[in-house]
Amino acid sequence: MHYIIISGKHIEKTAYLLYNSIKEKIGNPAEELDLVTSISFEKTIHDFARISSEDSVECSFLFKNNNSFPVIIESIKQSCDCMEIIWDTKPVLPQKIGTVKVIYKPSSKGVFMKALFLTISKSNKIIPLHIKGVVI
Repeated sequence: MHYIIISGKHIEKTAYLLYNSIKEKIGNPAEELDLVTSISFEKTIHDFARISSEDSVECSFLFKNNNSFPVIIESIKQSCDCMEIIWDTKPVLPQKIGTVKVIYKPSSKGVFMKALFLTISKSNKIIPLHIKGVVI
């Protein structure tokens, strides 16, 4: 393994020149890896406010596919087993709306904030969504 040590104010210029040199030879890898540049969610956090510890509650996260090609939610990871996640398994066509439904089943009283992490086809990004509230 080789190391290059750069000191002083030349580091920014050297890094810039190195980046441009690599970009000219192989293109911009970030653009090739992440084709999904425009998926917009109506909201990314849902606040249930105050809920009963004996009730399940649900909400939906709506998103629009602003791309010129269909996208699919490939997977959703969740921060706990207290949520049931239901989502569109079919491709969401360009300019159409997709849905992620969350059913939260409280297991204890108090303040909560839970997360979902979506992976979308043709993208290397993970999209976080959150639910929060107070169980009484």
